[in-house]
Amino acid sequence: MTSPLVTYDPEVKALYLQFAEAEIAETLELSENVFIDIDAEGQPVGSEILNAAPRLVGSIPAPPESATLRELVTRSTA
Repeated sequence: MTSPLVTYDPEVKALYLQFAEAEIAETLELSENVFIDIDAEGQPVGSEILNAAPRLVGSIPAPPESATLRELVTRSTA
């Protein structure tokens, strides 16, 4: 996977990481301030982090694989 496109809106402190250019089929809530957008095949398209501090922009790790995302979603909804 290539590096994500990162956008930050300082007015609302919202950080968005775009992993792929695809139509979003569903948005999954991982926690109160973290959301994952997935496509029709269940692959991650992007992730939004609300109330993100500006320093996060420079410290973003490589995006996790979709299997890891599924595990996170399963754990957060169990």
